[in-house]
Amino acid sequence: MAVDRSYARLGLFLVVTTAVVVATAVFFVRQAQAHRVIDAVTYTGGNVSGLEISSPVRFRGVQVGQVEELRVEPRGSLIEIDFEVFLDRLTVIGANVQRIQLAAATGALESLRAQVVSNPVTGAAYLLLDAPSPTASAPPIALTFKPSRTYVPSMPTMMAKVEDRLPMLMDRAVAT
Repeated sequence: MAVDRSYARLGLFLVVTTAVVVATAVFFVRQAQAHRVIDAVTYTGGNVSGLEISSPVRFRGVQVGQVEELRVEPRGSLIEIDFEVFLDRLTVIGANVQRIQLAAATGALESLRAQVVSNPVTGAAYLLLDAPSPTASAPPIALTFKPSRTYVPSMPTMMAKVEDRLPMLMDRAVAT
């Protein structure tokens, strides 16, 4: 009889454990599906090394989303970065979510710029969203197609700016 009680307790333990695991899995799957997001895309001609799927998307340093997909654009001249912006995170940081949703519904968030920012020490990168000043804003890349998601124009990385100005700086250094 002691053995029967032992098996009964073991069976009960397994049933309860399985029920808890299944309930927890269902809870987390529902939470993941309940995330309301804005699906967006940006294109860059620069280097995206260190940027990976699930890399953070930050707005002025605060994480508001994640990278969903990286691919080479079919013509091979640009890198396409698909990402999600979580609406609940925008609410937490005090952004006007309704205004952003209305702008996203038009197909573009022209007031924002996306930039790949990498850490030279670790090699990790993230996608930075910012609203640059109109005077410092570079014109967006001219696309020959219409993106399938909400489009956020990109701005050149700091390294690309240095590379563009390097010949001019070398000419000045040689001239002096």
